[in-house]
Amino acid sequence: MMNTRFMIICALLFLAIAICPLDAGATNKYVRDWITITIRTSPYDNARITAMANSGDSFKILEDRGEWTKVESPSGKKGWVHGRYLTKKTPKAVIAKSLEKKVDRLSEKTNKLEEENNALKKQNRAYNKEIGSVSRELNASKKRYTDLKKASSEYLEMKKAHEQLTEKDKASSLRMETLIQENKRMETSRNLRFTLIGGGFILIGLALGIFLQFLVAKPRKSSYKF
Repeated sequence: MMNTRFMIICALLFLAIAICPLDAGATNKYVRDWITITIRTSPYDNARITAMANSGDSFKILEDRGEWTKVESPSGKKGWVHGRYLTKKTPKAVIAKSLEKKVDRLSEKTNKLEEENNALKKQNRAYNKEIGSVSRELNASKKRYTDLKKASSEYLEMKKAHEQLTEKDKASSLRMETLIQENKRMETSRNLRFTLIGGGFILIGLALGIFLQFLVAKPRKSSYKF
């Protein structure tokens, strides 16, 4: 990660220097690359040092005397520095620092995008799982619908057959009731015939008995004369 980042910074720095060096303007200069300079109270090497300046520090030019240049720092401090240590071009360190910040922002954005991508992948997996579950449920619903449709068709056929059987049962019950009534009527008629026949036999027997008694009780005429 660090090697990649370093290579990106170097490449951007190279492009920035080779293609489009920045111009700080006529009234501002930078401390040259890779040095630290002193700021003195007057344009002499033995003058008192008031501050130190590092590579990339920007100064407003107040006066230029050739070897020495009077400058003012962004914080308002004034002093003298050797003019050969100043340059109008933006130092590589400043460019590198700017590019490093840009790389940091890009890296942060990349990390954020990776996190969002991972979250989207996770969400996508959840959606795929949900889609699979819904698809299975849909297939099961289709199967249940087909089964119910088939069962409904069979039910209608069974209902029709049941109604037909019910009608036949009613007709059979009515026929049976008719037969039962007819049988009862025939039983009654047969019993009546048997009763009449028996009564007739009884009357005939009584009449025959009476006739026989009449014959027995009649006095006989004698055939002998004395």
